[in-house]
Amino acid sequence: MTLKGLEVKGSFLHRIFLSSKMVFSKDPEITTRYNNARFYPEMDRRKWTLSYLGRLIKSIDSTDKFLHNRNLYGAFNTLLESMELYASVYVNSRGYLISKDTISIVAGLDQDFSDRYLYLVSGGELEEKIISVNKYLKKTIDKEITEASEIILTYFRGKSSPMSAREIIQDDFFNNFEIQMEGILSLLHKKNLLKRSYRAVKTPTGKELIKENVYSL
Repeated sequence: MTLKGLEVKGSFLHRIFLSSKMVFSKDPEITTRYNNARFYPEMDRRKWTLSYLGRLIKSIDSTDKFLHNRNLYGAFNTLLESMELYASVYVNSRGYLISKDTISIVAGLDQDFSDRYLYLVSGGELEEKIISVNKYLKKTIDKEITEASEIILTYFRGKSSPMSAREIIQDDFFNNFEIQMEGILSLLHKKNLLKRSYRAVKTPTGKELIKENVYSL
């Protein structure tokens, strides 16, 4: 379904549309279009989870970099972002609708997350809190990534040769989804779910520019 040139299915607008309700309609065609547009494909839900997951991995890495450079306020801000992104991964992967209240939803479903979030935003030694909560996120994401990335593993089962993050995100299968793919692939490699090798990227004349990471099952 398209609204004023915007593709609705699988988009943020579509997920908001899912929670809407048609009050009244006399036109069967409108009713049918409404019901069809509300359908949120399972595959798209999994792609959105990947999108949140990739951003989460990048955000956690940013927190580490800020800590390394002794920028505690920068680390605190990115860690807050990480908590929200993890909440989005948690909610979306379990079939709930993403909303502005995602943090509260997860806090109500996961006591450990609730305790960590309250600890982070309460008083106390800032650096100690940042290190502790960021470590919690790393451990938690390690448990979540296998299921959240099943769509990637399934994708690789249909490929006969190694692929780079660049090639994957350019595939029509992931069209219209902004995914930080390299971070996800790297983490899957660390968990021995993907193999990693290197491939030369060359100019049209055959001159090697760089070597890029490529992955396979």
